[in-house]
Amino acid sequence: MLWNSYEISEALGISLPDDIGYTGISIDSRTIKPGDIFVAIKGGKQDGHEYVADAFSKGAKLAIVSTPTDGNTILVNNTLEALENIAAAARDRFDGKVIAITGSVGKTSTKTAVGMVLTDQGTTYVSPGGFNNQWGVPLSVANLPRNFDYGVFEVGMNHTGEIDHLTKFIKPDIAVITNVENVHIANFDHIEQIADAKAEIYNHVDNNCIAVLNNEHKFYNYLYKAATSKGLHRFVTFGSTPQSTVQLLNWEQLSNGLNVVVAIHHERYEFNLKAFGRHWVINGLGVIAVAHAAGINITKACESLSNFKLLPGRGDMLNIDTPNGALTIIDESYNSSPIAIESALTNLSIFPGRKIAVLGDMLELGESAESEHLRLKNLIKSNGIDLVFTSGPLMKKLYDALPEDLRGAHNDDPASLGNELFKHVKDGDHILIKGSRGNYGPRGRMHNTLENLIKLSK
Repeated sequence: MLWNSYEISEALGISLPDDIGYTGISIDSRTIKPGDIFVAIKGGKQDGHEYVADAFSKGAKLAIVSTPTDGNTILVNNTLEALENIAAAARDRFDGKVIAITGSVGKTSTKTAVGMVLTDQGTTYVSPGGFNNQWGVPLSVANLPRNFDYGVFEVGMNHTGEIDHLTKFIKPDIAVITNVENVHIANFDHIEQIADAKAEIYNHVDNNCIAVLNNEHKFYNYLYKAATSKGLHRFVTFGSTPQSTVQLLNWEQLSNGLNVVVAIHHERYEFNLKAFGRHWVINGLGVIAVAHAAGINITKACESLSNFKLLPGRGDMLNIDTPNGALTIIDESYNSSPIAIESALTNLSIFPGRKIAVLGDMLELGESAESEHLRLKNLIKSNGIDLVFTSGPLMKKLYDALPEDLRGAHNDDPASLGNELFKHVKDGDHILIKGSRGNYGPRGRMHNTLENLIKLSK
C-alpha cells in the first residue's frame, strides 16, 4: 500500500477513524485503480467533483472534496492544497535520491532517459508523461513510493514563481537544468528572466544538492552563480570542454542513430542513441551526468542509454516505403521553438539525398513571432534544404518569403499538407517534420501530417 489512513490524517490535519490502506492518488477518474484516493480538483474547464461517483464506481476507497458529496469523502477547503500537503508528506518520508529536471527544451526526453538508466540499477519512480505543472508535480510526488531508491521529476513553467512553488514538494538532491532558450518568451520581458525562473529549482534544496549543468551553454555562468548564491557547491557539468565532468570526446551521426564517446575523470565510455542531431548528443551527456551525480555504474548506464527509445514526436527516425521510393522521416512533430528548429535544420543538412522540411507554427513567441519565423529563411538556404512545406498562419509568412524553387506547398490543415507532401517525395528523401503542439492533442498538430503521409504510403 502506498498510504495508510494515519499518514493521510497527519498530512491533512484531520482524523480518519479506520486503519485503511490506499494504493495510490489520482485526480482523473479515468485512471482510478481499486484502492485509490480520488482528489477532486477544480481547474481549467473541468471540476473533479463531477466525477466523484465515477471514481467510486471504479474502486476508489476515498475522495477528497471541497463540496459535500455522497460517499466516503474528506471535506477540505481547497483540494489542490490537500494534494500538495500529501505530496509534501511523501517527500518528507522518502530517503532515496530525488532528481528534478527543468529546462526550455528536452526536459521530458531527458527525464525519461534518466529514469530508464536509473531503473536498471535501482528501484526508480519516474513522473508520468508531461506531469510537470501545478497539478502534475504534486500528484507525481504524492505517488512516490516510500522505499524506492530514486525519484525522477520534471518541472515545467511558463511564468515566474512557478518552479519555486513546485520544487517545494520535490526538494531535489540532484537539480538539472538542460538549457535556457526563448521558449514562453511571450510571458517574459527578456531571456534572463527565463534563466531566473529556471534557477528557482535551487530555492528549496540543502547545501548538498548537486547541480547538473551544461557548461558549454551560453547561460552556464549565469546559472552557476545562481546555484552558488543559494549555497550549492557540488556541480557535475557536461559538454565538450576539458573542464566538463562528463566531456564529449567524439560523436558521429550514423544512418541508424548516433555514436557518442565521452570521458569522466579520464575514463572513456561509449553509448549509442537511436536519434538524430547534436542536440541529442548533448541530451545524452546530460543523462550520463545525472548517472554520475547519482553514483551509479557508468558502464551500465551507457548500456542502458543505448537501449533508450525516443518518445514519439521527439526526434525518432522512421523508415517508410512509398510507391515513389524509401523515405527517412525525422519525427519532431511534438513541439518546436526557435532554438529547436535551428538545431533540427542544421542537423538535417548532414544527411545525403534531398532534404525536406515540413514546418508548423512556433507558438508563445509574443511580439517576436513573425520575425522568428521569417528568420528561418536564411537558415533554410544556408543548410541546403531542398524543399519546404508549411502549415499555420505564421509559417505562411515564411513560405511566401522563400524562393519559388524551395516552396513545396502550404496548407493550414496539417493532414491535407500530408497529401501535398506525398505528391513530391522521392526515393532517398530525408524529411524533417516539426511544429508546436499547441492545443492539438498529445502528439501535436504536425503529427497529423506524418500520419497522413504514412497512411498514403500503404
